[in-house]
Amino acid sequence: MKSTIYIKLLRSFIGLIFITCLLSALLFFFTVGRPMARDIHRLLRDHTHLIALHIEQMMNDGHSMDQVRSFIKKTASNYEMAVVLLGPTRRPIISVPETASPNAVLTDVMLEQIRHRERFVQPGHFGKPTIYVLPFAVGLSPHYLYIARQASIFRPLLILLLGLITICILLTIAIYPLARNFTRPISELARALDQTAMGNFSPKLNMNQREDELGDLLQVFYRMSQSVKEMIASKKQLLADISHEMRSPLARMEVSTELLRDKCQNENSLQHLNLISEEIRFMDEMIWSLSVYSRINLPNFSLQRQPIDPSTIMEKAYARYVHIVAAKGFSFHKKILPCHGTVMVDREQMERVLNNLLDNALQYCSPAGTITLTMEEKDTVVQFTVEDTGQGIADHLCDRIFEPLFRADPSRSRGTGGMGLGLAICKRIVTLHNGTIAYRRETGKSIFTFELPKGKNVQGKEYR
Repeated sequence: MKSTIYIKLLRSFIGLIFITCLLSALLFFFTVGRPMARDIHRLLRDHTHLIALHIEQMMNDGHSMDQVRSFIKKTASNYEMAVVLLGPTRRPIISVPETASPNAVLTDVMLEQIRHRERFVQPGHFGKPTIYVLPFAVGLSPHYLYIARQASIFRPLLILLLGLITICILLTIAIYPLARNFTRPISELARALDQTAMGNFSPKLNMNQREDELGDLLQVFYRMSQSVKEMIASKKQLLADISHEMRSPLARMEVSTELLRDKCQNENSLQHLNLISEEIRFMDEMIWSLSVYSRINLPNFSLQRQPIDPSTIMEKAYARYVHIVAAKGFSFHKKILPCHGTVMVDREQMERVLNNLLDNALQYCSPAGTITLTMEEKDTVVQFTVEDTGQGIADHLCDRIFEPLFRADPSRSRGTGGMGLGLAICKRIVTLHNGTIAYRRETGKSIFTFELPKGKNVQGKEYR
């Protein structure tokens, strides 16, 4: 299961890293970078002023231009900058390096600033060179010293960018075990909840490795699941015991009613006794169904499986119901195709499934309708089908017909159906056999189909 919590944590940490780096850069700029840049700028300005004064003194003292050029060359080399000496006509006299002279152009804006501030300064921002232009006089002739320094910011920016990328990668890798430490127990709890929703109240949980709040949560869930499991098992056992115990007094009541009926001479009293007997039989059937459903849902219930030819189960069901169906006025057909394998089933429980489905068909088949039993082999399963020409079940109720005590008739009239346990029993038994059961409505027919996996073939070899 893909962990969305890990993705969210990763996004959050990357965002925090970016914001932290940005705020750190701004903090460094305002607390260290800007004051340091101001000090460096002041120092550079003082140095350029000293250089200009020294060149002015050299030229006024009559030093040769070669000596001045030598001094300018040494200064430009030491400070890694371009130095251009401009004469009275604002044309370069000395240029170090030679390629700097075309850039040493004094514009009107620069001259205007020199007249007001006695210097021109161009800050070196956004890739521009830092430029200082200082005026000085040689005799009565004005000269200008043009100094430019190009700061290389590409390499520091590249190192900074690579550093940030490296930090992001390392933190991204480092957050994985941290995120997994949180998401693993949550994912485990989600799987356990899913198993619990499917009826497994003993999910596997690894609770011994955590001593934090998530570990406590797993412990609480495990205790809750065990409590629910014990409560459900207790209720199932209680229901099974009650169902079993109630049949004994009902049997005694039925015997007593039969004895009274034999000795009763009054027609009116006899009708009442017959009605009581009918009610007792209905209650006995209801309690029997409830007892069967409770018993097959108990934790200790087990199937008595054995390899059986599936056609024998169908033939027996057909023989059992052929006269009952005829007495009801319905047509009864069978389509039992040859099967080359067996099914590992509990014969008694499989007969109960077919009996319940056939009873259901007898209950809902239309007058003079048709009931059909079908069995055929399909790949690795054997398919059993019971269909009738009844009115069927509404589409919006089809998903609920296998629920216990569910009745399509909300009035729960006895004339429109049984107790609502027959199909629930069928589904439980088929599920215990690792099979599937389904209902569908097709061309005026109600069709119940269940499939069971094949076991061994008729020679005793395992089916492949």
